[in-house]
Amino acid sequence: MDYIKTMDKEEDIEDVKVWDIDREKAYMSPKRISLVTSYILDHFDQKTYRRAFERTYSYSVLMNVSEVADAKRREQVQEIKQKQRISGFNSIFAVSSVQAAKLYYEEFMKQMTASPEKALKIAVIYSYGANEEDPDGILDEENPEDTSALDSTARDFLERAISDYNRQFNTNYDTSIDKFQSYYKDVSLRNKA
Repeated sequence: MDYIKTMDKEEDIEDVKVWDIDREKAYMSPKRISLVTSYILDHFDQKTYRRAFERTYSYSVLMNVSEVADAKRREQVQEIKQKQRISGFNSIFAVSSVQAAKLYYEEFMKQMTASPEKALKIAVIYSYGANEEDPDGILDEENPEDTSALDSTARDFLERAISDYNRQFNTNYDTSIDKFQSYYKDVSLRNKA
C-alpha cells in the first residue's frame, strides 16, 4: 500500500489544544433561552397547524383523563370518548438537563404571563438516571414513574410544575409515588390528542 505524504516535516508538527466554545454555557444562556422560547410562542400555531382549519381531522377525545390516569388497572375505569374535529397536533420540547428544563419552564411562564394570548399548556417530565456514573456508558433502566432518585432541587421544581399543571387541568397530583404515576399517565393521555 502506498501512502501519500502531505507534509514534508511531520515531526515538526506540534499538538496544541484548540479553544472550543463552552457549549453548555451557550445553550443555557438566558438570552438564547429567551429567544428560543419567544420563537416557539410566536410560531407554535403555525408549526403545529393549530389554526389550519383546512387540515382538520376527526379524533376520539378521552373525556375522563384523570379517572383513567388514577386507575391502577385499565379495566377499572371505562374510557369515555367523544368525537371532535381537531386541527393541529401537540408538541414535545426536550432539553438536556433538569436545569435546562427549569430555565425554559420559567422563561415560558414569564413570557406567557406577559402575552396571555400566546399561552400554551405545559407539563414537565424528565428522566433522572445517573447517565455519567456508569463507566461503560450503559444507561441504567429507568422507571419514569418513580421519583425517589430525585435530589431536592429537582423534586422541588417538579412539584412546582405539577402544581401549575394541577391548576390548569383541575387535578391533584404531586411527586409521591402513587400520585406521580397518575400524573405521568395523565400527561401521556392528554398528549395523545
